[in-house]
Amino acid sequence: MQSKRLFSVVVVAFLALGALDAGAQTSGSGGGTLTYGQNTPEVVELGGGRRMLRTSNSGAYVADDPESPFHLATQDCRGTVVMTAAGDPVGNRGYCDCVDADGDMWWISYSNNLDTGSWEILGGTGKFEGMQGEGSVEFLLDLPDGRLVLAWDGSWTMQ
Repeated sequence: MQSKRLFSVVVVAFLALGALDAGAQTSGSGGGTLTYGQNTPEVVELGGGRRMLRTSNSGAYVADDPESPFHLATQDCRGTVVMTAAGDPVGNRGYCDCVDADGDMWWISYSNNLDTGSWEILGGTGKFEGMQGEGSVEFLLDLPDGRLVLAWDGSWTMQ
């Protein structure tokens, strides 16, 4: 009888610890590269020689750490670049949805000047539900046809 009670107490304690662990937050940081395929933006004339480019980019993450939750995830982004009459970028802002190999996803917003910029996690699903984080990007390659390679860095917390 005593061993049954002890077994029951051990099982309940194990389940309670598992429940606590399932809700525990984990933090991470790191970086890597994002590589995007060709993009042909929609050009909208704004007047005074200014233009707006509506962009659509699809790419993939390669994290420096293969254990990163972002490693080999895909990303699809929509954004708007405003250009001066001289052709200089005023700014670029947009949103991305990102999907990992398990089909869990997260959203980010971004802002950049086509040289450097920042990103922020807006939320996610599955293992990314409740995730928060932010970081920076630097353009490593920006070809006229829209192919891009960005270096990214940041930190995040996950539930």
